[in-house]
Amino acid sequence: MLDETSVIASEIRTNDYLQVFSVAFMYWDWLITLDDEINFMWTRVPSASAFWFFAVRYLGILGNIPVTVSTFYSFPASSFVFLAVWDLVLTDWRIEMCCRCRAFHTAHQIVLVGTQLVVSLVMLVRVHALYGRSLRVLAAMLVAGFALLAVILWSAYMGQESFPVQGFPGCHTRSPQSSNYYLAGAWLALFAFDSLCFGLTLFKTYSTWRRTGSEANHLPIHALVLRDGAFYYAAMSLANFANLVTFYIAGPNLSGSLSTFASCISVTMMARLMLNLHQTSDASRGAANLTVDLDDCNSPVVFRRGGFWRDFAKEVNGRPSVPPRAVISNGSRESDERPGADVERQSLRERAW
Repeated sequence: MLDETSVIASEIRTNDYLQVFSVAFMYWDWLITLDDEINFMWTRVPSASAFWFFAVRYLGILGNIPVTVSTFYSFPASSFVFLAVWDLVLTDWRIEMCCRCRAFHTAHQIVLVGTQLVVSLVMLVRVHALYGRSLRVLAAMLVAGFALLAVILWSAYMGQESFPVQGFPGCHTRSPQSSNYYLAGAWLALFAFDSLCFGLTLFKTYSTWRRTGSEANHLPIHALVLRDGAFYYAAMSLANFANLVTFYIAGPNLSGSLSTFASCISVTMMARLMLNLHQTSDASRGAANLTVDLDDCNSPVVFRRGGFWRDFAKEVNGRPSVPPRAVISNGSRESDERPGADVERQSLRERAW
């Protein structure tokens, strides 16, 4: 019995560490990009882009606060008046431990589903813009998206059965294996949509590279993949896949332990990508005689400022690289001896929102 208790305590401690690391990473990235957020979102005229950005970022930031607090602190039952909405069959406002944990478990699932849904919508808009707002691409993604959304909602509803783990601080639940399989189906559907977006972005990046030239005249294919956001989609897909695996191989207390991590990665990377789009679009607008250096724009997946792409191309090619430029002079656009890919990618960014 003592050994079993020790194992449960170790699994709960691991789950707590993953929760803290995930939200700390998201909050840290929020703080270091807050200046860009203020410049490109708060001080500009309200737009659809800003609305989606705030929905993505602050749904994750605010939604994880009560979930994280409940992970470490057991609230008095009498203080949970608002949680009665999750158990309407109760006639008393005082909710017992099992009901409180079930309510938090349900609330956590709602936060996860809501966050991933908003992120997926922004991904759909991004891919749609990348393909020049093609109606065929939009229709295909909407059909796939609604089908996968139905699977996610059904799986999340069927996988709600859980039991509280007694004797430990905070609210921790464990789910039977049958519920884990249902929840795994929801994350599998989400992984499928992420993979679809990744594949479409990668294909568009590769086709653009093939059409406009080789590495001799343009940035290498690795840089194009990173710059066009395919690397971001791959990172999010891998995070979702890692969480998917936990439902099959982890113990009952660790199944889905990477859910918060995958959600925070999605929020962080999507916020980075949207800020990068705004920064690149802002750099392309200006008065006459403005030179736009696309290499000085931040990557959505690189956590440092300017100069990265020049160094990256230099390291890959083994020689100094001359950054491609798009020059606006007296209201007319001119290009250097290497037009094509970068100008086209810039126009795609301008159409993104």
